[in-house]
Amino acid sequence: MGQRHLVSAPARVETCPSCRRMVLAGMDEGLVVRADPANLNAYGELAALARGLWTYDYGPARELWLRTVHTIKLRRHPVLADHVCGAAMVPAAHRGPGPTPRFMPSNPVDPPY
Repeated sequence: MGQRHLVSAPARVETCPSCRRMVLAGMDEGLVVRADPANLNAYGELAALARGLWTYDYGPARELWLRTVHTIKLRRHPVLADHVCGAAMVPAAHRGPGPTPRFMPSNPVDPPY
């Protein structure tokens, strides 16, 4: 029997049906993902993880890839966090450089996690 792979699909801009904010919605390994489009720096990602949110790499073909302990130190793509209805916007101190770019250089001030 061949290997089975779960479905992944490119993210697209949608409006959250509950709070009406703009989100990126896609599918990663069979799970529906809704992420806030704010690009996070390392401190923003740490704050999101401390709140219990998952974080994702936003790949060059609009894929959302779950970040794991094996990939969290790599910052080759913009990093986005799960969307939470009613949550405050990401503070400027936690945002990465500019609007969600296609490719992001490594952050020279990565925390040691």
